[in-house]
Order: sequence, then structure tokens, then C-alpha cells
Amino acid sequence: MRGIKGKFYIASLIEEGEYEHQDFKFAVSDARKIARSLSAFANNDGGRLLIGVKDNGAIAGVRNEEDIFVVEQAAEMYCEPPQEIKVTAFKAEGGHTVMRVEIG
Repeated sequence: MRGIKGKFYIASLIEEGEYEHQDFKFAVSDARKIARSLSAFANNDGGRLLIGVKDNGAIAGVRNEEDIFVVEQAAEMYCEPPQEIKVTAFKAEGGHTVMRVEIG
């Protein structure tokens, strides 16, 4: 049942679209780029990244567990000051995994 809850929860977040406190990331390729997004949220009362979601809202899913490590590295090593984040993985449509990264 947990996966079903995640499916509808992630779909509702995607429906909100990208805005001041939410951004979609298709993939985690560069810790510095992720750090820029995290810093922007930290400087603006918080926000969340949905990783594994394309800009058009299509769910692609994350590739592997290494993505979590890269996001944590971005928050600790490339944000000044280092930021605390909360990463949660959800099963979304099509069995894909989407990571929700919350800051602030």
C-alpha cells in the first residue's frame, strides 16, 4: 500500500508544477548544480526538489542509490553554509522511483 500512496502523492506534487518552492530535476549529474538549487531554496524559506521528474512533469525515475549520495554531497560540500536536507524515495507511476528532497 505504501507504493500506492506514493504514486498519488507524487502525482499531486507534479500537478502543482514548478514554482518558487518546487523544482523538477530529470537526473542528478552534477553536485554543484544541485547545490545551487538547494541554496536558492534555503535562501527563500525552503522548498523541494523532485528528482526523476522531467521539466514537462513526465516521470523518468532515478537511476540508482548513488543519486542520494550526490544530493547529500551537494548539501554538505557545495552549499555555504552546509544545508540539512531530508531525502525520501517514493514509488511513482510505472514503478519508477522519485526522490523528494526537502530543504528548509
